[in-house]
Amino acid sequence: MAFSNKMWNALRLIKSWEVVEENPNKDSQKLNDLSIAWMQTKLQKELAILEENIQNFRLSEGLMNLRNFIWNEFCSWYLEMVKPVYGEPIDRKTLDATIDLYEQMMTALHPFMPFTTEEIWHQLKERQEGEDCIVSTWKTGGEFDAALLKEVEFAQSIVSNIRDIRKKNQLKDREPLTAFIQTSSEAAAILKNDNIYPLLMRLGYLESIEVTENEPESTVSFVTGAEKFYIKIEKEIDVEAERERLTTELERAKKFLIGVTKKLGNERFVNNAPEAVVAKEKQKLADGEARVKSLEESLAKLG
Repeated sequence: MAFSNKMWNALRLIKSWEVVEENPNKDSQKLNDLSIAWMQTKLQKELAILEENIQNFRLSEGLMNLRNFIWNEFCSWYLEMVKPVYGEPIDRKTLDATIDLYEQMMTALHPFMPFTTEEIWHQLKERQEGEDCIVSTWKTGGEFDAALLKEVEFAQSIVSNIRDIRKKNQLKDREPLTAFIQTSSEAAAILKNDNIYPLLMRLGYLESIEVTENEPESTVSFVTGAEKFYIKIEKEIDVEAERERLTTELERAKKFLIGVTKKLGNERFVNNAPEAVVAKEKQKLADGEARVKSLEESLAKLG
């Protein structure tokens, strides 16, 4: 029931948008184009996973993966990425791409939820007689841009941390915040990245992001990957609550590190796994070690 409500709410949101032929804001359109490209490549990956699950008779796993993808990636992230500012219209290109993406998801979901998907399919846009979801073209996915997925996932992780800080410090969801990133070999590259930077500014509701050598005053920190970020809080910070939060994160990071270390210590895995898989685990180990070190430093500064 909750999943059906989520999909109906997504449909209502899409249908509520006023449409213009072209977006007058070039930066906004550029971010919309990025969001569409990300969602299209993410869908290609998910459809390929769904096809593999069906071919191997893992129907329950296939359904749950698809359900989580539609709920989390499309409804919770993508629609937030392309949703116009309150009172402003959406451009025709973005709306058409969004409807096309939703159509493909309804086709994939149709064997599992035929009645709901058929109704949503017909409400998305005008249809000819006989143009039904049940006879729409089934797509099996294909090649996808792994680098783009990795960049957006990194941005999502940062935004999730910013939202968590807002919630814990009782800050308004859209109150503009100032962010800092600790100087590192990657910091400048992140701020110049045409995929990551605009997502952080829009979804994080940030006023600015700056590189810093030292920890700025009146800030709360978090670590994403191997990078350390600070969010300026214009209020007295609860030191005990911040210590508790960092301690919890540190414990989680250490458990993760133990798991990766154990995996890399397994000779059978290292000798038999593809080289790319082993390299990915080694990168996880390096990032995990950097994360633990950063969190320990933040805790030490609290006293």
